Amino acid sequence: MSTKKKFEEVSIECILKISYDIWDRSMEEYKKTMNECNNITYKDAMKYRYYHSKLTGDIALKLYRKYIINKDNRDERILYLSALTHDIKKIDKKHSQAGADWIRNNIGDFFEISDDDIEKVALLVRYHKSSVKKIEHIQDKNILDLILILQIADSLSKFREKSVYKEIDHDKLKKKLIEVIESFNK
Repeated sequence: MSTKKKFEEVSIECILKISYDIWDRSMEEYKKTMNECNNITYKDAMKYRYYHSKLTGDIALKLYRKYIINKDNRDERILYLSALTHDIKKIDKKHSQAGADWIRNNIGDFFEISDDDIEKVALLVRYHKSSVKKIEHIQDKNILDLILILQIADSLSKFREKSVYKEIDHDKLKKKLIEVIESFNK
């Protein structure tokens, strides 16, 4: 691997490029631990998960740039990296926790990144599927905002993926968005 880039200086485009290496490492780990990893189904599933994560990242950036008033470049990078890696351990039923643990143990190999930023990325990955009850202990409003954006982007990306095969049902989309937003207001 080439010289690590400083996370606080890296561009969104560079994060995307490095995410390929991050996913490759995760897939290599799977191959070492699972017999069926050479199976075409596994490879297709991992390609889909990466595609889904890339789409989630693109949507998350658009939401962040449109709806966050006090934008912070570091938060934007944290959100994007989290979105690109949120399903990196999807093969596990508890993929959110497994993904967060993997981020904590590996992401420093790809960037010069502070422990605080690693923890923020790990928190977003950990709680991207969580209910309000499970995140109410988090005091940092910025992190809560980023979790909400990631959750919405994750949901929207699934609608987008399905739209490849059929037209988006805007009523269902609106209902899902309202559910997610209202869950944060309870």
